Amino acid sequence: MAALAAAVRHPVGRQVLGIVSVAGPSARLTEAQMQTIVPALLEAAHELGMAHGGSSLFSAQATQPAQQAAAAAPGKRRAARV
Repeated sequence: MAALAAAVRHPVGRQVLGIVSVAGPSARLTEAQMQTIVPALLEAAHELGMAHGGSSLFSAQATQPAQQAAAAAPGKRRAARV
C-alpha cells in the first residue's frame, strides 16, 4: 500500500481544515507515479482551502459539535458527527 496526503488549509489563518489523500497498491502507485501526482494533489488541497467559504461544511456551526465533544472530555478523543 502506498499513499500521499496534503493538508487543506484556511487561506488566511493557515489552520488545517482537513486533508486530501490518494492511496493505492504499491504495485500501481510507485515512487515515480507518486512524484507525478504530487503537484495535482497540492493544487487540489489549495483549491479546497480557497473554496472553504462557499461550503457550509466549514462553517462555525458545522464545527461546533466537534469542539463541544472535545471540551466535554479533555483527556479523551471523541468522534463527532458533523
